[in-house]
Amino acid sequence: MHTRSRLALAALVAAGLAGGAITAGLAQEGGPALSPELTQAAVGYAAWTERAGALDGRFADGEAVRRSLMDAAPHDEISLVEGMIAFGALAALADPRFEEAARAAGPDFAQQLAAEPAAVLQLDGAQAAAGRVEAALARQAQGLAGAGVAVKAAAYSIQHQAWSRARVADPAARLAAVKALAMAPLGASDADPQALPAAFAADPPDAYPGAAPTGVVIDALALAAIAAAEGPYGRSGEEVAAVTRDRRSEDCLRLARLNLYQCLAVAGPQYEDVFCLGEHALGETGGCLAKAAGAGGGGMGATGADAIGALLSDPRLGTSRPAAWSPAPSTGY
Repeated sequence: MHTRSRLALAALVAAGLAGGAITAGLAQEGGPALSPELTQAAVGYAAWTERAGALDGRFADGEAVRRSLMDAAPHDEISLVEGMIAFGALAALADPRFEEAARAAGPDFAQQLAAEPAAVLQLDGAQAAAGRVEAALARQAQGLAGAGVAVKAAAYSIQHQAWSRARVADPAARLAAVKALAMAPLGASDADPQALPAAFAADPPDAYPGAAPTGVVIDALALAAIAAAEGPYGRSGEEVAAVTRDRRSEDCLRLARLNLYQCLAVAGPQYEDVFCLGEHALGETGGCLAKAAGAGGGGMGATGADAIGALLSDPRLGTSRPAAWSPAPSTGY
């Protein structure tokens, strides 16, 4: 993305404008842009991960637990993956060498990417752009993973407080509310454009760190290349649909969401809801995002990388429960 395009994006974001305005501003400045719908998906994804990742495990009462569950309830996994890929594409478009190479490749190459997304790796600058995408996505995963560790620890530490041992007043209603939020697609109500600049401001790694890029990283690069070659209103329908789905990530996020439902369905006192929040809504979901990014830590601090490493490698996670946990038979999802 040209310097003036990056400045235009920063100015629009600072002004608090939503996805459609960001896209329009980039188009006016001559830089490539995603469609308004995909830009909105990226902004919504950034806002949700920032909001959920800000949870720190400090709970004063049951109402604080309820609010945190509402903030962190995972959305529909198809919407999350689309938002993640669109978010990564915006990060890739911040790499000027990659953008120029994609623009020069032209519409025929963009059409090829629908059938063969990995062909995007042939473009000049693709390696550095992949590192930029991983860094941006890893920072979001880091936030959820770190919050998951803190909240899960709180499920134990708050048990000396009487309110935490009280049973949730209407657990069925709380579960229903979480399900309703989880099934809502990322939309305008989630959009906080202030979340975007920090994800792209840091310098990317010189080269893609570690193993070959994941399917999500490749799809983000392909989506960015299509936008650079054709613009947001070219042959984007079929081509974009081919690079905004990742079945493996969707399956991982779906399992995390269903595990959250089951955990809440059998929970009793407030501290068990806190455990469900840390273990599944934050920790397990953050692990899915880390795997999608490659979990290489390109844009992560040591604390976040350690948290993700624990979530991905500790065999006890996903099965441990607070001391008083006594699961009842599943009531279904």
